[in-house]
Amino acid sequence: MSATRKSHKKVIIIGAGSAGLSAQKIVHEKTRNYLLIDKGPLGTTCARVGCMPSKSLIEAAKLFNYADKIAKIPIRIPQPQRRQYSIKVFRHVRKLTRYFVDGVIKGIKEIPKKNFLLGEAVFLDKKNLKVGNRIFTADYFIIATGSRPFIPLQFQDLRSSLLSSEDIFKLKEAPKTLAVVGSGAIGLELAMALRDLGTQVTVFGAHRSLGGLSDPDLKEKASKVLDQKIRLLHEDVREIKKSKTTERFLLKSDNHSLSFDQVLIATGREPNLALLNELNLKKDESGHIVFDKETGHIPGTCFYIAGDAKDERPILHEANFDGVLAGLNATRSHDQHIRRYVPMRITFTTPQIAVVGLSHKDLLLTKTQFKVSEVSFENQGRSRTQFQNEGHLKLYIHPAKKTLLGAELFTHAAEHMAHFLALAMTHQLSIEEILASPIYHPVVEEGLRTALKRGLR
Repeated sequence: MSATRKSHKKVIIIGAGSAGLSAQKIVHEKTRNYLLIDKGPLGTTCARVGCMPSKSLIEAAKLFNYADKIAKIPIRIPQPQRRQYSIKVFRHVRKLTRYFVDGVIKGIKEIPKKNFLLGEAVFLDKKNLKVGNRIFTADYFIIATGSRPFIPLQFQDLRSSLLSSEDIFKLKEAPKTLAVVGSGAIGLELAMALRDLGTQVTVFGAHRSLGGLSDPDLKEKASKVLDQKIRLLHEDVREIKKSKTTERFLLKSDNHSLSFDQVLIATGREPNLALLNELNLKKDESGHIVFDKETGHIPGTCFYIAGDAKDERPILHEANFDGVLAGLNATRSHDQHIRRYVPMRITFTTPQIAVVGLSHKDLLLTKTQFKVSEVSFENQGRSRTQFQNEGHLKLYIHPAKKTLLGAELFTHAAEHMAHFLALAMTHQLSIEEILASPIYHPVVEEGLRTALKRGLR
């Protein structure tokens, strides 16, 4: 059918994920002449296949191992069969995921019907967009198309057999053995969760990343702790083969040849920007589309890029920020720059990993002067009472101003201390001003206070 219907909108938002929905709320306040387009499935990456199902899996799996702690008292509590427990856990994860997705879809249904269109968007040029048999033009387009799991080229032939970070939630039960290719936040979180369900897990590539840590000394300390829980190999996978008789996978790395029931490819995510491929947009040396890092505006176009499609800070609160900023700028006569959040990343392993502000790597790359203050949690009181006395944190301090530049943490309750530190950095508090706030006893944050006091020396 030829395209016969054409209409003009002030703003068109492509993608009803976290960034797109945040943009829609702002645009809706400014104009009713807009359109939000999504090709489905609806529900946002976070709710469907990201942070929420992963945390549902992590927390449910963690419960199984509480009996190990109780045994140290000692109290005997009968444990359920791991296989039966893992079946129930994955059933629970799917049920909870449906709950979160349904909540998002309920919100989308509240958007006026004239402002939402389910379908695949195709750009005819930089001003015209086609969806089905309809053509739209717009003053501004917000590209919030999200991202997808990145599968390296050498593994593409086995793509249908390998697990991605999105496929893993479709499992019926935990496999007996699992290889995880990639040791970033996603790989480590899922590796730890499956380990808690009884899977023998081996993680490849730990030399490249370790949940976002960049401080060499902290990475080494974290590796020693994590290697007692999941096997870490500091080498890359060179080849993956699948046996036609046993259905098992053979992985070859620099020094190992190992067999596994399942393989999870957790080598990161890549932006969904195929719809822009034919528009001859300017690209950098790495082949990525060039855009203003502060506003998301693509120079020489009426496009704003937001959320995971930017491939910069693939985190929900950052996606929401991008969406709000894009929505504001697409409805104003000129771009405005808003101070971004202090960078914060949390990896929900056991212990947790967190990086706040400038990382050790950032400081070295920018040649920023800093001093280090650190503390171990091996003898920290509250950590011992919780059977969680492991981990370490480092604070990076401006030597003259005595303010925090950044921090890297590998410890239990890192998620809470990370927020405490982010708040201090946001308001540029000095260490003395931070210490003016009380820290209760006994709490894990007392370890953080120790590091702060050492930073004044």
